[in-house]
Amino acid sequence: MQNAYDLIKQRFGHQFSDELMEFLAKESLVLPVIKGQKIIKKGVPFNYMILILSGTMKVMRTAPDGSEHVLFYLKSGDACSETFTLCDEEGSSEVDLVAEQEGVILLIPQKLMKTLMSNYSDWREFVLKKFGERIREFLHTLDSITFKNLDERLLKYLKDKARVLNSNVINITHQNIANDLATSRVVISRLLKMLERKGVLKLSRNKIELLDV
Repeated sequence: MQNAYDLIKQRFGHQFSDELMEFLAKESLVLPVIKGQKIIKKGVPFNYMILILSGTMKVMRTAPDGSEHVLFYLKSGDACSETFTLCDEEGSSEVDLVAEQEGVILLIPQKLMKTLMSNYSDWREFVLKKFGERIREFLHTLDSITFKNLDERLLKYLKDKARVLNSNVINITHQNIANDLATSRVVISRLLKMLERKGVLKLSRNKIELLDV
């Protein structure tokens, strides 16, 4: 694996100054993650900020009955806003962060947040931009849950996943989709068949090809 500075520069060199990248490389931890790995768990304190150097993640919320719902996806170059919100106070995470693909993340100790915000204008700009993106993601998710029927939510889910994976072919089971949307496999299978009849997608075993992206 490349050293920390090279990994950071490869992904953030167009956004961060050499001084900032050297600071992050010196003070942070590089962590490879595998598909399905839970990086942050709801209810458990987490003492790092996360930058995604490669791979994709999904941010999930668990309901009181144990069902889970995907809030949004994060891709290479993104930051997990949940870890930012825990920087100035001791507390437990309100979400789960799960690796959708294998990749590499950068763990920045939360105690460095004030230093980064005070000393590096490019870091402040980055954080504010990412907060804005996450707020828009939350609003889109809220709109989907509040105003859209399940078939529309399903299609948005598939398009979001295709976008972060950069592929119109998604390898996933109907049960995994049902888990992410907090519904049953039977319902998802029925809706997928309906979308296939409409020419929106093509189904095969554990694979979905989006025809209308």
